[in-house]
Amino acid sequence: MRTMTVSLDHARLLLGLRGQQLGLVRQAIVDTDTGTVEQLLLETRWQQVGIPWQRVAFDAESDSFQLQPARRRNQPS
Repeated sequence: MRTMTVSLDHARLLLGLRGQQLGLVRQAIVDTDTGTVEQLLLETRWQQVGIPWQRVAFDAESDSFQLQPARRRNQPS
């Protein structure tokens, strides 16, 4: 898999499971073969962390990303 880092049109908040502000997302990592987003790059005051796209939902009303609970291994998709 080949990837490329792309910049979003503007920074968006990433909210945690309880709605707390975790940091800003300014970039995403995209699979160049399929065009799918693989990860969002979360910027905090201390570090930059890759968040898997499957763990995030976009809320158009608030123009922000929301972290989603991890699925259990035996849970159907």
